Amino acid sequence: METNEIKEKDENKKEIKEIIHITKDDLYHFNLYLSSLNKNLGMVVGGIVILFFGIYGIFTDELSVLWMNILLCIMGIVGILFAFVFYKILVKHKIKKLDLKDLDDVEVTLNEDGILYKFHDEVLNEGKEFYPFAWKEVSRAVVTNDYIYIHMIDRRTVILITTKDIQNEEFIEYLKEKLIPLKRYFDKRQSR
Repeated sequence: METNEIKEKDENKKEIKEIIHITKDDLYHFNLYLSSLNKNLGMVVGGIVILFFGIYGIFTDELSVLWMNILLCIMGIVGILFAFVFYKILVKHKIKKLDLKDLDDVEVTLNEDGILYKFHDEVLNEGKEFYPFAWKEVSRAVVTNDYIYIHMIDRRTVILITTKDIQNEEFIEYLKEKLIPLKRYFDKRQSR
């Protein structure tokens, strides 16, 4: 089924509709989640390679260039630390500087064909009635205690759903039912 064929209302199909309230705190956590997807692999590999050459040089080069090899080791360690620690601190600081605001309510509907995501804010809607996503377009859904992140195959779209606003217990079960056969459902909830 094509995305543009997903219907908002069909009497014969099961559908579950929820109204989601997304606050600026939710947007802050959403941005942190998106930044955590960036693994900064180049810095990690670069740091490891530089550290390897530094250690190799310490054991094989002459003592006159020992200081250069120690400097290489330090640079490698700093590169690895940047990738795992400093980068996250910089991103958190950058996100805190953003002027995030609460969004108008978002209507999320799950049905046999896919997910309909509808902003009540006219600016965010960009003139569209709703944003349809077919189940085959979903690359994965990650369910945590507070949020559901639904990733699309195009890798540019991630849908945010706050679990605190879900009134119908069937919502998560229906999402699970649709995505588990495709091996695209990941439950990361922890019991409290």
